[in-house]
Amino acid sequence: MKTKYYCISEYSYLYCSESKSELNDGNARISEELFKELEEFALENIFLILTYKRGIGKILKAQNYVGIIQSNSGTVIEILPKIYEKNHDGSYENARRIFLKMLKSLKDSPFKNFNMADVKTANVPIFDVFINMFLVEIGKLMKKGIRSCYIKTQENGKFYRGKLLVSKNINSNIAHKERFFVEYDDFNTNTPENRLIKSTILYLHGKTNNYKLQRIINRYLFDLDEINVSKNITDDFSKCTKNRTMSDYDVILNWCNIFLNGNSFTSFKGNAAAYSLLFPMEKIFESYVAKIIKVSKWFKDYNVKTQHHKYYLIEHPQKFSLRPDIVIEKEGNTIILDTKWKLLNCDESKNYGISQSDLYQMYAYAKKYGSKCIVLIYPLNDYVKNLGKDIEFTYDDNIKLIIYYVDLENIDESMKRLRGCICSC
Repeated sequence: MKTKYYCISEYSYLYCSESKSELNDGNARISEELFKELEEFALENIFLILTYKRGIGKILKAQNYVGIIQSNSGTVIEILPKIYEKNHDGSYENARRIFLKMLKSLKDSPFKNFNMADVKTANVPIFDVFINMFLVEIGKLMKKGIRSCYIKTQENGKFYRGKLLVSKNINSNIAHKERFFVEYDDFNTNTPENRLIKSTILYLHGKTNNYKLQRIINRYLFDLDEINVSKNITDDFSKCTKNRTMSDYDVILNWCNIFLNGNSFTSFKGNAAAYSLLFPMEKIFESYVAKIIKVSKWFKDYNVKTQHHKYYLIEHPQKFSLRPDIVIEKEGNTIILDTKWKLLNCDESKNYGISQSDLYQMYAYAKKYGSKCIVLIYPLNDYVKNLGKDIEFTYDDNIKLIIYYVDLENIDESMKRLRGCICSC
């Protein structure tokens, strides 16, 4: 049976009423049964918010978490970053491509090793893209050969080898003198790492409608036929060997952790959903911009620090640590940059949608670091393109605040322009 699939963006919503007015505005109409399933999920988690909209009734509004939610009935809801103010042809495909590119910036994650050329992402559901990433890594491991090791094994058999477990032998074989309850080291592939891989592949079996992925999964299940499924996932993760000889497993085990434990910065509560793999976009955006600045040719002559925590808002006693996203230094000048995942607008009367608390935060950074130039970085969107220039404010002491927009579709040009803004401070 083919899995039902819906795709929406952040802050769009799901509804089940008969209203037709919202069908083409990036929202999705779902069945009443599915709505009830997800409504229970929303009451226990923060990823969807149950609210009301005039003319429609109850809606489930997506928040700033991107990824997938799979219901107990098997339906998949894909939530993509809201990079465009209005959805248009190709907007979902572009958003998916940009999101995957941003994921590669995350530290200690399997995404950074992924080659975007390995899969056509435009029309492929993001969960299938994740499955493909995992299977590509499995393929690399299979070519090198899966590892074996000595595993302590207990057995009550007809042959004596290893060490006799006297008490167990007495209890088990009082009427079977021909048997021996022994413990020995057996060299085989049934390691904790391989059991986790087998369990993950088995879990993904049937989770995708993609025939190519199903075929690869079935082939790997056949190749791993002699390996057991993990009986205790947590215990097997704790037993995994971490050294150079097992480095080929590092990325794969990260994927196993993501699929088996939903390890994606977030976890969901309750039993209202079968699976959830969601990422907070403010963290993804922060990580992406920081990495791009660190590797950009436009900032190679700057000393770039991320998540800097040198100062406290209150020094005596030290409380409320200040942690700007990015601090760049050059020739004694310090510039503070902070990222905000929010689509601003061009309404000056409403301060373009900029939060007042963010301005207070930036001012505190400037005073503590002695900076005369601070930058708030937002994603570029269709509305602010019409402004024609970046917004600038001036605090007292001639501290300049630049509101800067990063074009996620043209990131190198954005870095070049950001360099120019900073040099003009």
